[in-house]
Amino acid sequence: MNEETFELREEELGRFLSRLTAVITKSLAVKQNPSILLTGELGAGKTTLVREWLKYVGSDDLANSPTFALHQTYEWNQIPIHHFDLYRIKEATEIEELGFSEIWGQEGISFIEWWNVAELLIPSAGRIYIDIQSITIDNRSYRLRFENL
Repeated sequence: MNEETFELREEELGRFLSRLTAVITKSLAVKQNPSILLTGELGAGKTTLVREWLKYVGSDDLANSPTFALHQTYEWNQIPIHHFDLYRIKEATEIEELGFSEIWGQEGISFIEWWNVAELLIPSAGRIYIDIQSITIDNRSYRLRFENL
């Protein structure tokens, strides 16, 4: 497992987004549809990271928190980007009923917030883990982990 940590101010986020984009692109190149598993406390910046990544890669879509809708779809280079927020989900059976597990690892790129409740339903191939921690009001730590690609 590869692991890299970036301690950045918000205006320096491009360094992390560049590395994340490289990992996602490599995953797609080897025919793995990545599932980006976002971890961090409430308000740590998980949705902000998705929004900033979409801007970074030139998508015209604006990421909004899918907390109430549970799922939003965007696009980048004709690749569907799925953004899930499982905060309100209490049991994995709810996810199966919603059909989310039919998307993860099967179609496009999936960013999944509060993914732990669905851990057994997310394919192990193509997993990219991001842990976001607030260091100060202006600085965050982004830990990126992924399998060798």
